Amino acid sequence: MGATDVEFGCALLGTWFASMFTGVAFSQAYHYLHQSPNDGPLRTGLVATLIILCCAAWGGQYAEMYFPTVADWGDLASLATESWATPFCTISNATAGVAVNTYLICRFYSVSKNIILALLLGLLNLFSFVMAFLALFMYGGVGQTRTLEDVQKVVPLTIVWTAACAMCDVAIAISLLWILGGMKTTFKDTDRLLYRVTVISVRNGCTTSLVSTGAMITTIIFPYSTIAKIFLYMLAPLYLMSLLSNLNLHGSRKSGSRPWSYSRKNAFAGNANIVINGIHVQHTILTTGDPPASEIEMAERKRQEDGSVQQKQEPSADRFRSQQIHFGSDSI
Repeated sequence: MGATDVEFGCALLGTWFASMFTGVAFSQAYHYLHQSPNDGPLRTGLVATLIILCCAAWGGQYAEMYFPTVADWGDLASLATESWATPFCTISNATAGVAVNTYLICRFYSVSKNIILALLLGLLNLFSFVMAFLALFMYGGVGQTRTLEDVQKVVPLTIVWTAACAMCDVAIAISLLWILGGMKTTFKDTDRLLYRVTVISVRNGCTTSLVSTGAMITTIIFPYSTIAKIFLYMLAPLYLMSLLSNLNLHGSRKSGSRPWSYSRKNAFAGNANIVINGIHVQHTILTTGDPPASEIEMAERKRQEDGSVQQKQEPSADRFRSQQIHFGSDSI
């Protein structure tokens, strides 16, 4: 079966790359679940769902390799027969992508309150998801033979699907950068955290969009080949890594705060609160009348460590004893 070496080789490379990224994603998931056990049912449920989708996509990818190379080896007719593995893998990857992008769009709306842009991003995200299903429906079904006409119908839909995925990832990353660019403060700790958030947003958006673009280009150049599977197989674990890199950021800070996502409403009367709910940043400036001693000690210890914030003495210093900054993130 030398004529199919390229086809099998590309699919095999896709499974290898997907396996490596899946292992990295699972290690990040373990780190997240270990350090943030009380992060809320929505986030924990989303991570658990994405882990299941990654496992499903992973199993479908290896099944696509197992049937023609092991179970049906030597049977050329089986190569043109649609198996359950192809739709299983495609649906898992597409669902993982739409789930992560939906989460990021919701976080974007929570900080920007720009419902028009959030709706546009949501429609683009939904459009890419629909295109993935339409590409599957063009085939005759599981157990039926794929014809050249079926492949010709699927190719443009696959191109549109991957292009929509890339556009959605880039649009979300740009939207997050636009919001984060306006969150400037005079505190070095805050600016460093915002810089990390910005870098992660760019990295995540570029990674998934480049993979989707690679799948689109290879589908255009080699429409009847499996070269695009090298890129398509990596989508689910990369989307999971994209989500976990956001969730793990707030737990990795070394400020002595709680190991879970934390925010607290002001318990003292007469305080002015400014709250910005970001992707994983909540910037709260509290001017408190008489805060607990433990919080005063933590604020003083933090100022001594970085040396970047100078304590300002006011005439009414006995009444207003500290100015503190808390970082955290609320659940959706």
